[in-house]
This record gives sequence, structure tokens and C-alpha cells, in this order.
Amino acid sequence: MAHRTDQGREPLPQELHPKLSGRLDIPFIFYLYGLSPQRRRAPRDKGPGDPAIFEERSMPVWTYRRFFCLTLLGFALGLIGAPADLRAQAGSYKIDPKESGFLVNTGVSGLFKKFGRNLTFEVRDYAGEIRFDPKEPGASSVKMQVKSQTLALKSQATEQDRMNIEMRTHEKVLQSEKYPDIEYVSDRVQIWKTGEGRYDVDVQGHLTLHGVTRSVPLRASVQVRGNRLEVAGEAPISQKEFKIKSYAYQGGALRVADEVKISFNLVALR
Repeated sequence: MAHRTDQGREPLPQELHPKLSGRLDIPFIFYLYGLSPQRRRAPRDKGPGDPAIFEERSMPVWTYRRFFCLTLLGFALGLIGAPADLRAQAGSYKIDPKESGFLVNTGVSGLFKKFGRNLTFEVRDYAGEIRFDPKEPGASSVKMQVKSQTLALKSQATEQDRMNIEMRTHEKVLQSEKYPDIEYVSDRVQIWKTGEGRYDVDVQGHLTLHGVTRSVPLRASVQVRGNRLEVAGEAPISQKEFKIKSYAYQGGALRVADEVKISFNLVALR
């Protein structure tokens, strides 16, 4: 039978820890979890009118250690299994043009249809910053700058047609030398969660184009992948609202529609 100390407590087996024996003080972590290391047994030797007498025993040190290790393990597993949008902290993300795509599409009409039903231009020089905070949409924002002179025809065309279309686009339509900068700045951002790390986003903002500023809404989908944001969306704009004349080529044989659709697949990194 194991011997007891003077206070009636069982000593800690020396093979488990040679320097520890007797009773350990109650650690603070048990108070945090609302637990008590004391265990009560049924009343013993209770006589008539006598108060109940309980025997208390200390929790062994290895039980403390096991509880503490399980607590740490559970906390770590909780972090690993948390959704990507919870693990990722809110912050600013810079658009990476090397991994992104930015297109301008416009419908065409007329007898001369060798370019098909649409003309597609590619924006080659742009930069921007996205602040994304799904917990506080009001703190989210978008700011983007585009160099109008870098708009290039992406649709298939002969070298001569390409040169003519790009020249007229910059000289007659965008007037790129006079208005070299295009800028979009958000005023309000709304965010709806659609899945783990996935969101739908509505942005109300102002677009400055051709020296004119107008309100333009954007709708996009956002995928959060750690420190990476993938944003895809589109927005239609009217050239007339920005005092831009519709493009006509070869005496009106090819006319560009007033409505232009901007589409983007952006990658932003933190």
C-alpha cells in the first residue's frame, strides 16, 4: 500500500519525476476554463447531526500536463482548420499586372466586319491598390490607375489595320496625349460571402476618363487565397457620358458601338 504524507496526500511516483512529489498548486488555466483539480467523494463516517466530511485528493501532475497539451493541440488545430478568409488579415493588396488581365470590349457594326462582332483592346500599363476587409466592408476600397496610351488592339488584324485602328483610337477617341491618365476610385463597397474564401462585391465609385468624371458601379467576384486576392468582374460604360466620339473606320464601313464593356481578371498581392 502506498504510504501517505502527514497531511494524508499521496506522493508523486518518483519514476515519473524525481523532483516533484506531493500536491501541486492549482494552475491558473483551470480557473480560465472553470475547472477544479479537486475531486470529491461521497460523505464518510457521517453520524446523526454531524456535517458531511469530504476527502479531497490532488490531481496528479501528469493529468495537468495532459490537459495542457490537449488545450494547445486543440488551439493549433483550430487555426489550421479555420477558413482562409479568417486566417487572412485585412489589409492592402497591390495589383500585379504580370498575373492580371484587363480588357476593353466594344461592339461593331457596318458592312466591313472582318474583325467580327467585337473589337477587343488590351490595357498594358496599369496599377492599383485594393483594401479588402470582409468583416468591415466600410473599410474596403479600390483605387486604380491606367495609362491610356498603352491601350492596344488584341483582336486579330493585319499590321496595317492594327496601326490605323490604334492610331485613331489614341488620337481621335481617347486623345491620349491630352488625357494620359484614367483613374477609378471607390466611394462605397458592399461584400457578401458566398463560400469559403469567396465573396460577391458591389463597388460604387467614380471613373475619370477623357477629362470627365462620372459615377460607375462595378460588380465582381473575389477569391481569397492567403495573401492573394483574385478579382474578376466587368462594367459597361457609355462613351457619350465621357464626351467621347464613337469610332468610325473606312468612311463608316466599320462603326464602334457607344457602349464599351470593361472586363478584368486581377491578381492582387499583400
